[in-house]
Formats: sequence, structure tokens, C-alpha cells
Amino acid sequence: MKNGAVLLLDVLGWKGIWLRRSDAIEAMLQLVASCRDAISSFSGDKVMGDRFSGLRVEVLTISDTIAITCHGELDESVELLSYVGNYLIINGIGCHLPLRGALSYGLFKSSSNVLLGPAVDEVASWYENSEWIGGFLTPSASLKVNIDNFVYPHLLVRHDVPTKNGTYKNGLCLNWPIVWASEENAVEARDRFISHILNLGPSMPEVYSKLSNTIDFYDKNSTPDRENFSELKDRFEDS
Repeated sequence: MKNGAVLLLDVLGWKGIWLRRSDAIEAMLQLVASCRDAISSFSGDKVMGDRFSGLRVEVLTISDTIAITCHGELDESVELLSYVGNYLIINGIGCHLPLRGALSYGLFKSSSNVLLGPAVDEVASWYENSEWIGGFLTPSASLKVNIDNFVYPHLLVRHDVPTKNGTYKNGLCLNWPIVWASEENAVEARDRFISHILNLGPSMPEVYSKLSNTIDFYDKNSTPDRENFSELKDRFEDS
């Protein structure tokens, strides 16, 4: 086994999705394919190409779960999978496949579609636990990573994560709202986000709590740093 980062994301509301849309599988495969293309584009980037040149990312799918792995040093591998996680969450909302999950760091081994190790066990116990659209770092990653070493440290942000077991206080979360909103008209960006959220399906009480938690996270973290995010926005242009 080697150290690295593991990100698991699953689709909220996948059970019964075949009743709402007949193209769910095709949409899922297209989202994963676009993610692989985005990762491949990193190698030609003047900043990310150098920083992540020694890292190899694997993207796997198991039913409604997307698993992304990367062996490497803590800060670099967590930063790379933070890019990937933000990309998937943003574009998942855009194609009506809302994702939630978690990112861990530690020892693991992968072969084909099989993953095992402490990092896998930890992230598997956390990734379906959150009550929103979004992702966060598990303790193995959040307690040790130094985001000041990131090229874009604002890709992660501290926030109280709503979970099925209560609140995960001061969690380190994937800051997809700041990327979504990094365009000239913040009002239009929020309106577009709300429209996507409402188009996910009927807002039943058991569903709306998750949507409300997501909107709260968006409103608290969607004020963009335009100087730092003007280039970053282009990397997520499919949103």
C-alpha cells in the first residue's frame, strides 16, 4: 500500500432516478468522461502541469458512486482531488446529478475497480453521511493538510457540515460555490444555481433539508476572489 488521497462522490436521489429520467446512465458516463478530459488537460497547464506532473489520477465508477484516487504526498494529492471534486460537483449540478461525498488521505491500494486500505475504509464511512450537495475532507486529510501550500487555497473552506449524525464542526469543505459564482454578475450566478436546485425534483420535506443546507453553504461561500479565480473559472467552464 502507498499513501494517497481518495475521493468518493455519490448521486443524491439515484434510487428511483429511472422514473425521472431515462438517460441517467448516459448522463453519468458523460459527466465522468468530462472529468477525465479535465484531468488530462491539467498536464498542459503551466501551473498545474508542473505541480501535479508526478501524480496519476484514476477515475472509477461503481453504480451511482464515482471514486477518484491519487497516490502522492499529502498537500499535492489533496489539492489535485479538490480540483477534481469541485469540478464534478459543479458540473453534476448543471446536468441534474447532484453529488455529495468525502475525501480522505492515507494508505490504500487499488486494482481495477477494487479499492482497499485505511484511507478507503475511512472515506467509505463518511461519504454518504452528509446532508447536502457537496464534499468535505475526512479527519485523516483535514487535520494534516496545509492549504497554504495550495496554488488556490480557497478551493477549500471551513464550514460546519450537516450530517446524519449531527454537525461535523469546522469541516474543511470543497468550495465549489466560489468557483460557480466567479463571474461578473453574482445575482445571475445565484439565480442560475437556484434554478438548477429547484429543477432536481419535487422539494419534499426529506429532500428540502438537504437543498436548504446546500443553499446556506452557497450563500456563505460564493463571494469570489476575482483576481485569483479569473483563470480558475475557465477550468470549470462546462458548469
